[in-house]
Amino acid sequence: MSGMTLAHISQQYAQQQPERTAIVFKDRQISYANLNQSANQVAHGLTKLDVQPQDRILFLDVNNDRFYEVAIGSSRIGAVIVPIHAKFVLNEILPIIQDSQAKVLFIGRVFYTAIGEQLQALLGDTFTIICTDEQYEIWRDHQSINPNDYQQDTREICLQLYTSGTTGVSKGVELCSLSLFHTALDAKQNHGLSPLAQFHSDDHVLLSLPHAHIAGSLAGLFALYLGCKLVLVEQFNPQNVLQIMQQEQVSLTLLVPVMLKHLLDALSENNQALNTLKNVIYGAAPMPTTLLKAAIKRLPHTHFGQIYGLTESSGPITYLDAQDHLDIAQGNDRLSHSCGRATHGVEIQILNEKFEQLLSGQIGEIACRSIQNMNGYWQKPTETSQTFHNEYLLTGDLGYMDEQGYLYIYDRKKDMVISGGENVYPTEIEDILYQHPDVSEVAVIGVPDETWGECLKAIIVLKNNNQDVASIAQNILEFSKSKLANFKVPKSIDFVEQLPRNPAGKVLRQILREPYWSKQDRQVS
Repeated sequence: MSGMTLAHISQQYAQQQPERTAIVFKDRQISYANLNQSANQVAHGLTKLDVQPQDRILFLDVNNDRFYEVAIGSSRIGAVIVPIHAKFVLNEILPIIQDSQAKVLFIGRVFYTAIGEQLQALLGDTFTIICTDEQYEIWRDHQSINPNDYQQDTREICLQLYTSGTTGVSKGVELCSLSLFHTALDAKQNHGLSPLAQFHSDDHVLLSLPHAHIAGSLAGLFALYLGCKLVLVEQFNPQNVLQIMQQEQVSLTLLVPVMLKHLLDALSENNQALNTLKNVIYGAAPMPTTLLKAAIKRLPHTHFGQIYGLTESSGPITYLDAQDHLDIAQGNDRLSHSCGRATHGVEIQILNEKFEQLLSGQIGEIACRSIQNMNGYWQKPTETSQTFHNEYLLTGDLGYMDEQGYLYIYDRKKDMVISGGENVYPTEIEDILYQHPDVSEVAVIGVPDETWGECLKAIIVLKNNNQDVASIAQNILEFSKSKLANFKVPKSIDFVEQLPRNPAGKVLRQILREPYWSKQDRQVS
């Protein structure tokens, strides 16, 4: 168990049950034998491109089966898969490509048509771009199907996910097979608390979360290791997802609460049922109690679980399990504000500014110690050291523990906003808005939103106050859309004469946030 690596995925079932379905994507059904063979071919193809162990391999596309062929194939020569968020635009993609120092990019046809030539011109002829359509199939199928001799170590980096920092500069989170899989497998064997322990080999798992998120990549890879049928959806459309879930008899899925709400609406509109759905695991935001009660009523055969975690912790470090959710539905309002107890193999402490452990009920920074914690940030030793205290990963979130060991998130030490399950950092948005010719000063905050949990609001000081603010607001929003992924574009703009600052000149975001959060019982959604 402890020797399991990303490179091992698909091997067991390719030998024992070769015709077993591994992946369903649109009209393609890929067996475990085919997935294993394709991964071998990718490994040989990358070797011919002079890819060496620990080189980075980029993947830019929506969810599809090619990602798993490339990810597993890369690991079989010791290379590192780096998925890029499919919602990113060119000026977000290029810094990741440059920072990763990758030699090869696998790119979807839509993205290749839009930016492929620009990327090739910017990166030069020595950089290889392979489009994941027929070009990829021809390249792959010219390679040997035989296994190669490389033996991946569990502590080798195998997955690198980029997460924006508070400075707006993306950081590559380095994860190895040991951090990704060990505690989850141990939890299954020893009946430990873990959302991944809910996965079983006979599950049909629907995945609509992007591979560039830890939840998406980890869930997909773990499901394939267990022998599940993985049903992939390019993007979440409730009507389409409902149809696929019924057709493929989906038994487990991962969602953010807003997705669940839309799925319930689609069920009600069609007066349909999801009798095969046994487990819904959700994260990124707590589920409103009214939504939970509606979900339990509409899906009486389904268990619900909430996860809290970070990319840097390889995903979940707490879990609010099915029984907790039933307790909430039956009136336990206290638990409705918790994100659960520490998962199997994870130790959580609440620390003050002197890194002293606090008592139950006292608010401080959430820190965790686990084999799941990242190896570090790619080529950023200073940032890595600042993220750890002794062996504890500092999450940047503020919260407290109760006497029963349940964790409650109160606020974010960092300025990150979570909107519809997407992590957004204000500084990154502000850097773009400052490029607009009419913007003098800007601060971006998260404000409560019933649909998305939080949405982005820009607070702007104009260079010329004698403008048509409605017209200029629309102009700024259009400017933002040309520079940012949609989920990073502010939903609204307020104009002020000046921003509140401390004596050192730092913008006091808490003062800006206060009017919008004053009636909320906590400072995160």
